[in-house]
Amino acid sequence: MKTVLVPIDFSANSKRAMDYAVMLAQKLEMKIILLHAYHPSKAEKISNSYRLWTEKTLIGTPEEMEFELKAWCHDVQSMPNAPACSSIFIKCDLLDEISYMVETHAADLVVMGTKGASGLKEVFMGSNTARVIELVSCPVIAVPDSYVFKEIKKIVFATDYHEKDISCIHFLGAFAKKMNADLSSVHMSDGELKPSYEIELLNYFKTEAEKVLESQQMHFHLLSGENVSLSLFDFIAQKKVDLFALSLKERLIKGSVFNRGISWRLAHHIQIPFLTFPINEFSNI
Repeated sequence: MKTVLVPIDFSANSKRAMDYAVMLAQKLEMKIILLHAYHPSKAEKISNSYRLWTEKTLIGTPEEMEFELKAWCHDVQSMPNAPACSSIFIKCDLLDEISYMVETHAADLVVMGTKGASGLKEVFMGSNTARVIELVSCPVIAVPDSYVFKEIKKIVFATDYHEKDISCIHFLGAFAKKMNADLSSVHMSDGELKPSYEIELLNYFKTEAEKVLESQQMHFHLLSGENVSLSLFDFIAQKKVDLFALSLKERLIKGSVFNRGISWRLAHHIQIPFLTFPINEFSNI
């Protein structure tokens, strides 16, 4: 892994994501690219109506934003043991160019901030973060706005035993090794399969995972419960997990407990960084 791309909108949450990316870059010997996509106007929904904000009112002039982005980059460069850092300022909508930027700059990872739930209306991680996860060809780490920074010591990967999850484990194995973190996988049984078959699937998946992990240790957990999200939240809390990982690849088994719908609902509430793997193939660490 060589490059992490960090979209910046100058919010406190994007600062939090940048700091998280710096920690990763220091551990993984990566370089950082800070990206700001400037677009001249933005609509904000207020109650049931839309109000148009001018570029000056909402985010300033292009010159001011480019200067601010360079200042953020300078702040990174001034940190102890600072990773290499550069900045890119583009005049367009982030979602229009994010895939191109990832490919052009060979980004291995995107790190960006997220927005939490608001009242009864749950907004998945901010519309930009959700769309970036869907669009890019590399893993994405979403850092919740409520997250309190700490080192990554425990990583959990949620799996439904899809064969392509093995490539995710390959990535996570190298990631966990460089972070000196404990690595586990968890599968949630919904009770539809016989316990003996669940154990058989677990053992098969464990054998395949250990082939790519070689001598690296990984813990395998099989959970059960009617409420998938609640059981996973309890597991994350009990194990004091620091990073939760999940593949968003399309599943072959209809009704899989870790399908895309569950993924989105999990992200509404999760209070730790959330790593998602893309639907398409990605490069390894």
